[in-house]
Amino acid sequence: MFEMLSLLFLILSICSGDPCVKDESSRSFFFMKSIPTRYSVYGNPYEFCVCKNNSCSRTNETESAYQNSTIYRINEKRDVHVRYGYSRHNAYKDSFLGTEYVVPVLQDISAQNIQHFLGVGNPTNTDIVVQIRYTKGNRFSGKICQNESIIMLPLGAYETIDFKISCQNPGIYINSSDKIIVYSAALIQESVMIEQLLSVELWGSSYIVFPFRNTLHDNIIIVLTAYDNTTVHIIGFDNVIIPNKYDSIQRRISGSYPITIRSSKPVSVILYITKGNESASINIIPMKYKIEENDITHMTFPWYVFASLNPSETLEEGELSIFSRFYYYTNISKENLPQSIYGCVAAKTTLNTKEFSGTNCGFVDRNQVSILLRFAYIIILQLMC
Repeated sequence: MFEMLSLLFLILSICSGDPCVKDESSRSFFFMKSIPTRYSVYGNPYEFCVCKNNSCSRTNETESAYQNSTIYRINEKRDVHVRYGYSRHNAYKDSFLGTEYVVPVLQDISAQNIQHFLGVGNPTNTDIVVQIRYTKGNRFSGKICQNESIIMLPLGAYETIDFKISCQNPGIYINSSDKIIVYSAALIQESVMIEQLLSVELWGSSYIVFPFRNTLHDNIIIVLTAYDNTTVHIIGFDNVIIPNKYDSIQRRISGSYPITIRSSKPVSVILYITKGNESASINIIPMKYKIEENDITHMTFPWYVFASLNPSETLEEGELSIFSRFYYYTNISKENLPQSIYGCVAAKTTLNTKEFSGTNCGFVDRNQVSILLRFAYIIILQLMC
């Protein structure tokens, strides 16, 4: 009888939309105290769950405003944007979280002062141990890390930590005893660049990167490795072997055509748009993941950038060709969008201050891997620009 009542209570909790009841749509996130600003969330239900002191409780934004260093959880199928003032990042589902990450560090550019920060959060109700490995900086770094070092960092249930990165690493390797949330953040002038990183197990070997038309000369990519001797081909720009795991290359890209990136082993690709208030960092989604249009949270005055496929094309990711066709659409209706898209990026600019923000979009199903990846035509959708 007791078991039946417990099951009934669980079912009622799920049906009521209680954000403290974890399900396949649960998303945990936190705000970094190193970036003090106005915190908010876009695209989430009115109620959310706050986790601290080894327990979680249901509340809403009217009763409790968002605070830094606190784990929050909401249940939402579509994109949820965690916002720092105007900047934003997509909060991944808890099922996307992993135990291995490599953190990018943008090298000094155009004599601009960049401050880098790392955030790590424990979304579980158990104690974990996080290992952070700083590799020695390469000779192109502005502030070289003189020696390799490893930090063992214990985190209690629902505990978070964030701190400044004082030297420039090719890549910071993180390994934990359980799944964690990892943020990479940077301050450049008055702009916040922040993104939630994909764990190593979600990386891919084929990417497309879309330079933004209004900031062509300020597009920079970092390609991160987790395996030795990884060949990276930025088609039309570079073809290089990165000899060491947890290493990276940084390249400035330009032009109005999307860039195709191929690698011999899984890598991660981060796009940086750096131009004062028009700055953002975007963790590009590998092309192996198919995205459903209905999973994208629609914003006002956005740009949506993505790839799509001709219905008859059915080849695997390993045979992905150079992307050579793309189209611009203005004010296209939702009904005319393709059902399946790839590599989605969402960005927007305020009308008055021209502040720029961007993140990936629509990545809600890690198991939705498509083999329809050859001769894709690229659609760049720009709404209300």
